[in-house]
This record gives sequence, structure tokens and C-alpha cells, in this order.
Amino acid sequence: MYLHVGGSPQALDDLKTKGIANLNEYYRGWYFWREAGRPRPHNVFTSGELVNRALADYPRVAKIVSAEIISWPYQEEVKALERDLVEPSPIDFGLVQVTWRYDREKNAYERWQNEAKQLDASGAVLSAKNVIYLYTDIRTIDRIGRQEIRTLGSGRVVVARDGRLIAGRWRKDSPESRTRFFDEQAQEIQLNAGLTWIEVLRSNN
Repeated sequence: MYLHVGGSPQALDDLKTKGIANLNEYYRGWYFWREAGRPRPHNVFTSGELVNRALADYPRVAKIVSAEIISWPYQEEVKALERDLVEPSPIDFGLVQVTWRYDREKNAYERWQNEAKQLDASGAVLSAKNVIYLYTDIRTIDRIGRQEIRTLGSGRVVVARDGRLIAGRWRKDSPESRTRFFDEQAQEIQLNAGLTWIEVLRSNN
């Protein structure tokens, strides 16, 4: 189920015509809240409790989201001595420069923006167990700056895990299927349990 706050005309049309289960904060605002002291539009939150309440209130949505979910494959984390120290390349998003810095002891990647650690509201640095650079075709489609991003088919991918970089291909066969990641031997890449962060990048980035 998609939880969202409005969206582009194309995205809203897809949600309607394709029957995608979703909760729009514009029309179902009681399943969300806005955090005082945070600038709009980055101040919208929800919770597991509110999502479960929505599923109870809308049985049709609950029926849709009961479909089988195929997980990504996961591995046991490698021991500290077996971890490498290779980091993914910095990313230039224009006004924002992103760097993922690897902490070998924690076996996690910390996210930096413009040469400063990116922190959450508690003051903890944002980190992920797996960082995926997904390269695809992206183009600007209007004067507002909306982006059209190709999400189907396949393309280049780099997975940062255990201080290593694994090059390969991503693949998504249909709008309903999960995006999957394969190494250069066509084996599906196993991830570490924990947060996975996907950076979607232009093919020529």
C-alpha cells in the first residue's frame, strides 16, 4: 500500500486507473499527522497503529494488500575481519552532495550531505546496512521540474554491503513485481538485515 501526500497528475491517475491500494493524506488526513517545528512538506508522519486502523476501516484495501510478498534474499553478516573498506562514489545532486561513509565496526554506511553528517530528529546520524545505486533513465517533463523515471526493465546497479561494492544489474519485470538485484554472474545479491537505502541516479551520473 502506498502512503503519500498528493502527487503528480500522472501518479495520481495511475493510482486510480490501476486500482493501487493507497492512502492520500490530502483526503485521509486522520491517518497522518504533521510535526510542529518541522518545515513543510517534510513534516508528515504516520505509524503502524494508524496504518492498521486504515486497513480495518477499508476492508477492500486490506484485501488488496494481503497478496503474497516475495522478499529480497538476506545473508548472515560477515565477520568484522572479512569486511572490506571500499565506499560508493559521492553523488552530485546539484545543491546537495551526498557521501556514504562506511563504519567497519558497525558494518553500516553513514549518510553525509554537503560534508556534514545527516542527522535525524534525535541527533543520530542516518545510516543503512545496504546502499544501492540504481541507474536508470530520468528526464524532466515540465517547467515545474517533475521527473519521469524509468522503473521497469533493467539497468546498471551497484550494491554497497560489508564494505564492498557489488556491480550488476537491477530488474523489474512488471509494475506489480519487486525490483531485484543481480551480480555479474546473474546471481541475486543477498543483503544484510536492516535498513536498505536506494539512491536512484541518472544512467550517465
